[in-house]
Amino acid sequence: SLEGNDDLTSDGMSVLANLRLQELAVVCTRAGTSSQITEETLIHILAGNLRGFGEGTGERLRQHGELRALEISERAGPPLELVEGGERLMGAMGRHPLLNSLSLSGVVGISDKALWVLANACPGLKALTLYRPGSQLTSAGLQQALECFGLKSLSLGCVADFSGAFKAIQSAAHHLIMLDMTRYFRSAAGVSLVSVLRQLQSSERFPSLRNAFFRGTFSAEQVAACRLTMALQPDHSRQSLQISWFQFDEQTFQVQWLSGGDQVCVHLQRCFREGEFI
Repeated sequence: SLEGNDDLTSDGMSVLANLRLQELAVVCTRAGTSSQITEETLIHILAGNLRGFGEGTGERLRQHGELRALEISERAGPPLELVEGGERLMGAMGRHPLLNSLSLSGVVGISDKALWVLANACPGLKALTLYRPGSQLTSAGLQQALECFGLKSLSLGCVADFSGAFKAIQSAAHHLIMLDMTRYFRSAAGVSLVSVLRQLQSSERFPSLRNAFFRGTFSAEQVAACRLTMALQPDHSRQSLQISWFQFDEQTFQVQWLSGGDQVCVHLQRCFREGEFI
């Protein structure tokens, strides 16, 4: 894991290509005018971590990597901007078919096609985090890719708009245990939180869900309206689902119910008042 190494340059990081890595986390914390690591360096590292197999069998030599977990996060400087929709980078990741956890934060320019390339190359991916990937990734592209994965953990921040992203998630949520949606405040402003909670309660759409986090997504007013509506208009078709509400402060709430004997928790965090959101 490389984090807080502000003196390390992109060229310096390229030596990681000489290692046989199973996990790699590059968390850039240096402020400046450009990202601390370049797309070319990442591709070089991913290409360097390949090994051949098939020699002596008469087959053309194939190469694959052993990387299981990859995190690229730009936290302080400008985002890492990808060219050509990020297809080359995703193609390089696709040479690591054992990849089961991918986190990209502050990596901008991911297109629908690029995510589709990854989905086809790494269908065994179980955990995916995308934070601010840019406008090229649409809800339709997200849905197409998610349907190829059997994700157990999904974290999205500013990927498409809330309604489009949530619809995409529902189409491929059968194995999902943990869901996190962050910073959708503006696009979720007209969304019914009651409807969202009732969708999450569906054993057909989310049979494996145990935790869902909505951070900076719903307002305090939306939460209050939801609690009032669910109290006055209970869903009698779900009488077996006893819902409990907890409030920890003015911005933090939790909703719980039992599903198949297991507890499901929905965490509503950073629920600002509508006039306070910037």
